[in-house]
Amino acid sequence: MLTLLTLLACEAAAEAPGAPPASGLPALGQAAGAPTAAVGPALRLPTDYSASRSLAAASRIALADKRRPVVEALFAAAGVRYPPSAGLFRVFKSEGELEVWAGPATDAAGQAQALAHVATWQI
Repeated sequence: MLTLLTLLACEAAAEAPGAPPASGLPALGQAAGAPTAAVGPALRLPTDYSASRSLAAASRIALADKRRPVVEALFAAAGVRYPPSAGLFRVFKSEGELEVWAGPATDAAGQAQALAHVATWQI
């Protein structure tokens, strides 16, 4: 969770020419098929956040936790409860991008739910 908090705490957002293509992901447990159309958040720049490994774990967690409002805002904008019950990181090496998708694993009836695109980072 600390890694997710650290990653999502990037506060600088940038509109990028040639932004990542809009795509959707299949619901959990479903076979991958043709992507569904979705509009995702703008491409985000890498974070400058860092914490010394010499700090105690509790201190690093406290530093990351100060950025929790930023993380919660990203999830709220994507319409996803934080913390999510399911998540996916997609990395596109040649494009230099990392996507974060999250959402509920199942609905009240136990049916698999689609994940929502939370953010894309330039890496």
